[in-house]
Amino acid sequence: PFEATMAERSDFNSNGNVITCLIQSRTRLGSECLHALHFVEKQRVSSISNDPKAITACAEDQKRHCPNVQSSGQGELRNCLRKKVNNISPACRRIVIDYMRLEAEDYTLMTGLQKHCADDRQRFCKHVADHTGRVVMCMMDHLHHVEMEPGCREKLVEKQGMLASSLQFNPLVAKSCTGEVERLYGKTKDANCQPHDEVMNGLSGMGLHCLTSHYKQLQ
Repeated sequence: PFEATMAERSDFNSNGNVITCLIQSRTRLGSECLHALHFVEKQRVSSISNDPKAITACAEDQKRHCPNVQSSGQGELRNCLRKKVNNISPACRRIVIDYMRLEAEDYTLMTGLQKHCADDRQRFCKHVADHTGRVVMCMMDHLHHVEMEPGCREKLVEKQGMLASSLQFNPLVAKSCTGEVERLYGKTKDANCQPHDEVMNGLSGMGLHCLTSHYKQLQ
């Protein structure tokens, strides 16, 4: 596709900014470009060393919070930084949050779940499309099933913590309810519903708290 070809040529001189721009604009891209871009997304998710901007932004945080983490292409460093997301620098946090949002939308980018949940995915959710954000919801529905593998259950519990930390990591809910959070703040002035800069202030799950606290007022 033209967009992806030009991005590949330009990105050598852009410090990764062209690809990053395309990823951030993915909802407006055509299917062919998205398909080509998906390969780069998987590269970046597997190792932040494939993202020039992340290397620079997260270098000090890596030394401080994840000094002994070795990458084998399974997203180990990214996962370490994700667990420390509220303690790392805003510049690195922005990138980590972007990765978390990207991963939440696409099961094929969830390296941990793919590694530990392949059999359970086929057992419980094989007909659910990868790129809709619905796979994890389906897997969660079977979290306590007797046939769920312990390793997969552990990863799903870990994923629950991520989902609870921000509305934006719940793509199906975010799509339908982001406007509701804004409306509820105007109506209730509840602090949980007020605009919150998660990059500067960290992940707190405020949007989800807002929705659950005022669920009877949802439209």
